[in-house]
Amino acid sequence: MLKDPLNLGPLLSLHAALCGALAGWIPRDADSSPYTPHMTLFYGDPMRPHAVQPMSWCAKRIVLVRSLVGRTEHRHLGSWPLS
Repeated sequence: MLKDPLNLGPLLSLHAALCGALAGWIPRDADSSPYTPHMTLFYGDPMRPHAVQPMSWCAKRIVLVRSLVGRTEHRHLGSWPLS
């Protein structure tokens, strides 16, 4: 997992707004793990830690994904363009 501890304010604000807007749709027993923005680069056997070059990209869409915890399964529920 790649995590960036810098400049998360806007992303955390978006997360809070989405949670508020979806409060009536999310089951009360839904996973209450703390939100950790990340990008998963690899699944499988553990790799030896090593440095990676910084990367960046431009997001063009927001995709609402339901992660089925413990099943490594993700369902795309909706997608919206950012432009």
